[in-house]
Amino acid sequence: MTKLNIRSATKNDSSDLLEWRNDPLTIQMSQSTHGVSPADHDLWFQKALKTQSIKLLICEIESDLKKILKIGMVRFDGTADNLYKVSINLNPLHRGKGLAKKCLESSVNDFSIKNKRNIQLIAEIKASNEASKKIFSDVGFKYVKNIDNNFLQYMLDLNL
Repeated sequence: MTKLNIRSATKNDSSDLLEWRNDPLTIQMSQSTHGVSPADHDLWFQKALKTQSIKLLICEIESDLKKILKIGMVRFDGTADNLYKVSINLNPLHRGKGLAKKCLESSVNDFSIKNKRNIQLIAEIKASNEASKKIFSDVGFKYVKNIDNNFLQYMLDLNL
């Protein structure tokens, strides 16, 4: 497989993240079941880039034609000291290619290297989202509890 690269999001990623967020499957699997307006996205994105407790990582691969392809985004939202909520969203063009696990795994590794302390990562996954449950489990997240009838909580301890 082509090498996967992880980098921090920049303002140039905003339109891609908005497009991926408003994809019908993403909306279906999200806690917020409606699309996001460009204005609302822009406000959120600008704030996210400036907020220390939010890390937006972009996963990229190089195509056979040596073009850099954005395949997904992993977001780490600090909710309390040493506790981060993790979410992943793949570029719809790259779903079903086995890239999500590598993107999540590489992003978690990158995040843990840059944040050298004990951290707990929490993922809230729609109960019907079998692909995400498998991906997070394969990366080491453990099922914790049902949040409600629709979402499950998974956790990963990063003890450094």
